[in-house]
Amino acid sequence: MVKKNFVQVESHPSSLKGSVLTARNFFISNKGKIFYKHGKRVLDLALKNKVIDRKIIDGEVKASEEERNFHYVLSQVMLYHSLNMSAMRDTLASLRPEPLNNSVIYVELENFEKITRLIRSGASISELIEVLNNGNPPLALLAILVDTAQTHIDISQTTYFIKEKGSSYSELFRYYSSREDAERAFVNAAHFGERIFAPVAELFGFPKLAGDIFMQAYSINHPYIYKYVISHQENEELQKRLSITQSCLRKIKNGITDLLKRLNIGADIHFRLQKHPGKQMKKLLTRLMKEHSDIAEIGKKDSQSKINKQKKILSNFDFFGFFNDLVALRIVVNKTADGRDINQLSEDEQVSLTANVKDIVANSLKLVFHPHAPNINETFYNKDNGYKSWHIDVDPKKDDLLKFEIQVKTNLWHQIAQDGGAAHYFYLNGYSDREFLDSIKAAYHQLITGKKKC
Repeated sequence: MVKKNFVQVESHPSSLKGSVLTARNFFISNKGKIFYKHGKRVLDLALKNKVIDRKIIDGEVKASEEERNFHYVLSQVMLYHSLNMSAMRDTLASLRPEPLNNSVIYVELENFEKITRLIRSGASISELIEVLNNGNPPLALLAILVDTAQTHIDISQTTYFIKEKGSSYSELFRYYSSREDAERAFVNAAHFGERIFAPVAELFGFPKLAGDIFMQAYSINHPYIYKYVISHQENEELQKRLSITQSCLRKIKNGITDLLKRLNIGADIHFRLQKHPGKQMKKLLTRLMKEHSDIAEIGKKDSQSKINKQKKILSNFDFFGFFNDLVALRIVVNKTADGRDINQLSEDEQVSLTANVKDIVANSLKLVFHPHAPNINETFYNKDNGYKSWHIDVDPKKDDLLKFEIQVKTNLWHQIAQDGGAAHYFYLNGYSDREFLDSIKAAYHQLITGKKKC
């Protein structure tokens, strides 16, 4: 999983619940309950996205000591990340709670503070590379990703983190000196979120987290795109059509699964219930920027003139016509009918077998929608970057259903799309930060490999 020397911890409590209680008591006794609540929400989001596994920390599932330490250290960084480490070092001494006496956790909290300071100050990407690829890459980066995503959810409560005249905040905690200081920090965080942290979350294998980070970034950088997409998420028509389409695609998935089993073709079928709103924002803006290069800049806050242009273009935009993948299936073929591993076949044979599966899927769709023939567009992508896949775009041509997409690929093609030259995280910002992502991928190789196997 993770290199044996990647995380070494002297000791840790037997349960995450015990750690949370220790943190809560510490924060309350130091007049920092609001900071505890934020840290707990960051931890909960990490658990939800499986960045941290409670069962591993609690010893409920089999895991190596290194793996258990890895999850434990991250949980503590998330709980205590709002600490001002220099103030804590100078004033607490022996009064620290047990986790803060742990040298590994202490160092990671200092790393978190260092990275946060760079983000808030609007540092350069090269300065970030220096911190993140220094021969001992900090685990705090994962905590930064989750904290960035949680900031969007917490943004209405940020006034609690501003030092107001007469406030009782302890010097033990980090906070904003003024509203202007907070707003400047949020703008800088949105810059890094859009350009760097959303792609890094994809790289680490946390696509939903990437979507959450995009939402945080777009709410500041591209507020009109943000509002446009959110307004459609709250639209009754979309929710109704989405629900019916999801139900329809579940039946299609079950039917295809049974059919491939009867044909002895080995395949894993993944069902995406809904494209994350943050990813919708990204896809929409990418489309607009291809047609109107001056409509926005990646990682930059839109001017009023850019917003006015977006409003004009989107006033006649067909949301339902544009998004063909709000709901989707991915079929990853791994074995032939005679039991052979598909990766052992020649390239032509792989294309032929996946084409057969694609035909099976297309014919199944025609039966499902009979007598109303859907509009089915089949495309085989074989790109220079190594990306290969059959895409089946389906327009049911019914007012109560959305368009949807089905991909058919081999497990090797899927691997290349996940982690190879065709990986999605390289294309989120049109290669502009490829050097940074390559650097992170190299520095965190063991971690990324381990997390994606979990």
